[in-house]
Order: sequence, then C-alpha cells, then structure tokens
Amino acid sequence: GHNAAADAILRREFTNYTITATVPLREDGGLDWNYNGPNNDPDWGGGVNRHHWAGQLIGSYFATGNAVYVETYDRYLRDWIMFNDYPGKRAQGPWSGLQTYMRGSNSLSAGFFALQDTPLLTSVTRILIISSILDHAHYGRNFHAEGGNWLMMEMNGLATAALCWPEFKDSDAWFAYTLETIVPEMKGQVYPDG
Repeated sequence: GHNAAADAILRREFTNYTITATVPLREDGGLDWNYNGPNNDPDWGGGVNRHHWAGQLIGSYFATGNAVYVETYDRYLRDWIMFNDYPGKRAQGPWSGLQTYMRGSNSLSAGFFALQDTPLLTSVTRILIISSILDHAHYGRNFHAEGGNWLMMEMNGLATAALCWPEFKDSDAWFAYTLETIVPEMKGQVYPDG
C-alpha cells in the first residue's frame, strides 16, 4: 500500500506553509537539515526539523503495512540525531525551543512507542532516540522561553519526556519543574472560565 503524502517524504519532498521542496543531500548522503527551502526561509526549515513528517510516515505504515515508511523514518531520524549535535545552550535553527519541543514529543517519544513492537525500528535508532531524549529534556528544562505560549509548549515537551521516560533519574524533577512553571503561567494565559 501507498500514501501520496508519505511517498513524497520518501523522495525527500517536504511541504511546509504550502511550499514544497526537495531537501538536498549532504556529501555524506544524509539530508541537509540546515536547508531552508526554496526561499531560504528559516521557518520552512524549522518545519522540517520539527519532524511532522514522522507522523505521516508512521501513520502510513500502520495504514498500509508498507515497511518502507518505517525504514525511512528510521533512516531520517538516525541521520537527524547523528548530524545535529546538541549545543547545550539556547540555540536557533534545529535546536530552537519550538523545534526541540515538537520533535521530542512527536518523532522521538510518540514515534518510539508507536513502533516499539516492530523490528523495523533498528536497535541503533532506538538507542539514539533514548540518548536524544535526555538532550531534549535538558534543553527544555534549562533553555526554555521566559513566558507566553512558547513556554507552555516547551513545558509540554518536558512533561512528555518526564511521563514517557520515567526510568530517567531526573524525570520526577522534570515533571515537578513543569508544574511549578505551568500553573502560574496558566493564570495569565487562561480565562477564569477555562
């Protein structure tokens, strides 16, 4: 079986903000994760680094049973983690707050658990995901926005890491921090009637 949107991703064709472009390859054969699309738009490149494509591939795998979707998810995710070293500080591009939150919650956590029972997700990628979750949680805990909806989304990502990965020694502290941060912020962002 096939899915047209996921098939485009197999060809490295990504659509963000209604603009479709083919992400070029690096000299080593991996995707150029710094590519910002045909208009050199960092928001377009940010869309690729948020990994919305992962959900398309995983959903298409479950809808069709076609292994190529998981194999591509596995290859792209492994390449992304290996190519994008964690900077350990507030960053722009692939490691900015929103990209980090969305990727950690979606392609890493949700993807890992959705595919945990298939051998198509390689052992190498599983280990890389687990190690990358620590980096994503560290970023969310230490380099988040000071307020506003970005802070809320980034805390959502940190809470996701804490709840999905309770085996990490800091997961309880991550979750406690999200509560300490989110509750006061909600008072300013949510009307009394909810």
